[in-house]
Amino acid sequence: MSNSNNDLPPSHGRLTAESFEVDGIEFAAFRFDFSFRAHSALTSAENAIAELVCLGLRTAQIAFLRNSSYRTVANQLASVYEKLSIHSRHELIAVLSRRNPA
Repeated sequence: MSNSNNDLPPSHGRLTAESFEVDGIEFAAFRFDFSFRAHSALTSAENAIAELVCLGLRTAQIAFLRNSSYRTVANQLASVYEKLSIHSRHELIAVLSRRNPA
């Protein structure tokens, strides 16, 4: 059985939920398809961090996933903001989403 829910604006992506059964146990799987556009002004590390921010992860979570320190991720995020002339995560999402290409 599968369901999908797309309550998010198109610029933010599409959430899909699917349920399935294995050995009599029901599981649910969720997938979030985000239309991330890498920005040419950013390094590959900065683009990777920007993508994780756009997916809703916090700085500490990004640091954990990237096996980096909190400070390193915070510094890279500050560099992203400076290069794109923005001041918030919301602005970052707007700049990098498909609806508002850079």
